[in-house]
Amino acid sequence: MGHLTIVRHGQASFFGKNYDQLSPIGHEQARALGRWLAHRGEHLDRVVVGPRQRHRETEAGIREGYVAAGLPLPAADPVPEVDEHDGLRMMQKVMGRSDADADAFHPGEIGDGDRQAAMREFFRGFETVFREWTRGERRPEGVENWAEFQVRVLKGLDLLCQPVRTPLGEPAADGGRTLVVTSGGFVAQSVGWLLDLQPDRVADLSFAVRNTSLTEVQWSARRRTLVAFNALPHLTDSTLV
Repeated sequence: MGHLTIVRHGQASFFGKNYDQLSPIGHEQARALGRWLAHRGEHLDRVVVGPRQRHRETEAGIREGYVAAGLPLPAADPVPEVDEHDGLRMMQKVMGRSDADADAFHPGEIGDGDRQAAMREFFRGFETVFREWTRGERRPEGVENWAEFQVRVLKGLDLLCQPVRTPLGEPAADGGRTLVVTSGGFVAQSVGWLLDLQPDRVADLSFAVRNTSLTEVQWSARRRTLVAFNALPHLTDSTLV
């Protein structure tokens, strides 16, 4: 059977000037994952990365940790179908933000304590609106709706569960091993498809997906099976969790 490992990006810079970049912790989370994969001797036939900066930076950190062990890693293949949903942009539209096309919320220079309070306040409002969006109760203009996101994720999952091509151009006999770096929404909806979950349950999962966590799928032409979800075996340092 083929094997697919889906990785959520490392910690992003929430409330920073550019959310779509990793924080220092996020960079170290990614390198730690690369080192852990190398320590296991994890052979990867294909690496796929989403289109966001945080996806690319996470893949680069994994690569840094992996190749430091002297192991080869295929060049990353960008696949737009594994992008995150439009949740942040949807929230900005709902809030009437003038920067609705930006992928960030940044209230300016605030202290760490105030930042944590601002994040908690934001997520209280975001969760309510997000669930309304997943149920189709909100459809802001110019934003990919949830039904469209579901279709795109299924297309992305179909692309990922295809045999890796050998150097001779032939499909690998066992399907091969693929690593994909994406976001929590794609992870949650992929699990939703695999387990036939309703949107509210997918929303629950999307809030639970942790930074650089591993979700693993075994697949064949006949079936796809979830074998692990949201695992963090590589983050042994509690300051990185």
